Amino acid sequence: MPICTRCGFRNVEGARFCGNCGVQVSAVAIPNPPVWTGALPLPVFPKPRFSRSIWRFIVWGSAIAVGMFVLLVIIGNLVPSAPNHSSASGPSAQQTISVSAQKLWMDYHANEVAADNQYKGNRLVVQGQVESINKDFTDGVYVSFWAPNKFEPVNAYIESDYQAQAAGLQIGQIITVDCKGGGMLVGSPVLKGCSIEPDVPAGQNSPEPQPNPNRDSNRHQTIPLPSQRDAMQPFTSAYARFSVLFPGTPTKSSQPVQLKNGETVTLYVFSVTAENGNTGYAVKYINYPADYMNGYPADYAISDPQVRLQAAEKGDATGKTLFRDQAIDLDGVPGRDYAIMLPDGSSCTVHEYLAGNRLYQLLAWTAKDYLPNDQGYQFLHSFRIQ
Repeated sequence: MPICTRCGFRNVEGARFCGNCGVQVSAVAIPNPPVWTGALPLPVFPKPRFSRSIWRFIVWGSAIAVGMFVLLVIIGNLVPSAPNHSSASGPSAQQTISVSAQKLWMDYHANEVAADNQYKGNRLVVQGQVESINKDFTDGVYVSFWAPNKFEPVNAYIESDYQAQAAGLQIGQIITVDCKGGGMLVGSPVLKGCSIEPDVPAGQNSPEPQPNPNRDSNRHQTIPLPSQRDAMQPFTSAYARFSVLFPGTPTKSSQPVQLKNGETVTLYVFSVTAENGNTGYAVKYINYPADYMNGYPADYAISDPQVRLQAAEKGDATGKTLFRDQAIDLDGVPGRDYAIMLPDGSSCTVHEYLAGNRLYQLLAWTAKDYLPNDQGYQFLHSFRIQ
């Protein structure tokens, strides 16, 4: 179709002159369009960019989500659940276990997995000495029982029906709670859905409970209340250069001890037995020869776990369990705080201090299943080197 180059009129095919302006158009034709033989370039899209506010939202949103998850896990462990008091039968029936708060704590700190297998989910009848009566952030009431570590007590969460009774408890009181084992949380054994049983007067056995096939009627132990215990008395030895609180007048004794190098030295002992032989307290010390300490690190005598296990009783580590072990300091004197479970089920908390070439050793011993008290804490923490 010829197009007039003068006026742009489209003429019919074969026309020689423009039908509009008469100009000759025979030589005018529409050129063929160019053919592209190369590859088309790929489109380039700009990278997405997030503003600081969006990134801040993502980071804080993730942190809040993780925090909520952790909080829900903690609440799940703290919120009391009613214990199962029914006498179920068959392989799925809950086991009822009578245990002291101290033994429960020691079992968990010796082996948490084994303790969970024994206690968690089972009905536990627990007797202990009240260390504090508290409320958590959900306003739930719980009672903390005395334990070898003051900062990791046994926590019993009380059912709402017994919270008025919990309000009448006193620190140092011996009580029994009926709960469901809840495992251990941040070093503290947890008891859920607890009811508080009638108090047991000092010097008397517990009253015979109502018949119940799931109860052990002989689980209580006769324990003196704090007011009936021997009062703590200050004791000072000018020769031994120490002072401490003892529940009575200590007995002095000494015995020869052979060191690893074959030398024999004297071990001096100041000891008191209290509460009908169920608790014992002792301060021991030994003077190492000056040449014996040469070549050893300054804290050698208190840095070897095997030495600490041998320290309790007869110097044999067999059958003993070391379930707490940490460094301590007494006015710049290096020391060690550790606790040992003995083969007979009794326990011993030990503080050691190495002052020069003299090693002091304090032992607070408690019989098996006997409820501990704050006298051991007072004894260990009243010690001073003169």
